[in-house]
Amino acid sequence: MAVDKHAAASIGEGHVPDVVAPPPGNPRFPMFDGLRAIAALSVLVHHAAYFSGYESVGKLGPWLALLSAGVILFFVISGFLLYRPFVADDLTGRKPTAVSTFYRRRLLRIIPAYWLALTVIALLPYNAAMFDHWPRYYFLFQIYLPGSQAGIPQAWSLSVELAFYLLIPIYAMAMRSLQRQVGIRSRIKIEAVLLVLLSAISAVVAWRIDHGDSELWALPVSCIWWFVIGMGLALVSAQIQAGTMKTPRVVTLIRSRSGASWLLALVVLVASGCLVSLIPPTGWLDPDSKFIWWIAGGLIASLLAAPAIFTEPGSGGIPGRFLSVRFVAWLGIVSYGVYLWQIAPMDWLLDGRLGLDLAGWTVRDRFIVLLAVSLAFTIPVAALSYYLVEKPFLRLKFSKKSQTN
Repeated sequence: MAVDKHAAASIGEGHVPDVVAPPPGNPRFPMFDGLRAIAALSVLVHHAAYFSGYESVGKLGPWLALLSAGVILFFVISGFLLYRPFVADDLTGRKPTAVSTFYRRRLLRIIPAYWLALTVIALLPYNAAMFDHWPRYYFLFQIYLPGSQAGIPQAWSLSVELAFYLLIPIYAMAMRSLQRQVGIRSRIKIEAVLLVLLSAISAVVAWRIDHGDSELWALPVSCIWWFVIGMGLALVSAQIQAGTMKTPRVVTLIRSRSGASWLLALVVLVASGCLVSLIPPTGWLDPDSKFIWWIAGGLIASLLAAPAIFTEPGSGGIPGRFLSVRFVAWLGIVSYGVYLWQIAPMDWLLDGRLGLDLAGWTVRDRFIVLLAVSLAFTIPVAALSYYLVEKPFLRLKFSKKSQTN
């Protein structure tokens, strides 16, 4: 069996933190740690710009608004890392991970740290709306139920993630059954068409949301495309490793010119911001259109992720060197906490609980203060969350029972 050295390079590496360890027998992609850091910090900068008002009136507002694409990068990462082991198992004939084990690992990954953050933030100060309707928030039903939206605002993405967790093993079983009937090559071709179809459905729903559709099921469906990007990359990566696909030219180009992928991501970001800020409102080019963000965010996320998949850590290009910096990788390890806690200090600043009255400040100064305070608060708290809560729970995902499943 031919093995893609770029995917397999980390199989034999030393200790891997439990938070990012892959299922047994699967390669680890260490540069995804740094990608998580980029995603979490991008969303933090976006939130500081949004809550300060700088996003609406500041010169850099349109581009800072697009940094919310960090959420999309998280979805692409999930699509890739969670689906790739299923594909690899199918291509190699290995026994797949038990569905119960998959679900247990996913819940251990997101629930303990989320419950801690949700409880502490709701108690400081006491949030009656959250506790009066606590099941919707603790079990991540809030985006599916009408009424008050309390809790952690950015947790909408966790609700979407949870839906993906529930569906991905079912989808993987369907593809495995298809492969048994038609063979590997036909399965891959059919699945490629299916992923394109799912992307098209996602696009239609995203368009409807952009034009006023507020049905509760629409949000998760509109996010499917971003997970599909990761799943498509997983298909390519697993086939290269298994030797069932000749390395595509675009992958060879990424390996030799990985910086070009990130440069193109920057071009898409700048161009999209210019489109939003310079083009007068005309139909789908309306500056307030979320559909631009939906398209651009997916492109940016895929271009950022590609070098982390197809190149080696510390390789000559900028992505390989940057994502291999220890501090950047460490930020990725604690990035879940950065994502969960980042809005809380901004709220406390804006309502005066931290002793600063920002009402008379310029939006630029408010943005700088919100950004600085949130960074200073969130990173240490995220580290505590990881070492005291996430890490102990995540050790349970590699119990002796799960190793044999």
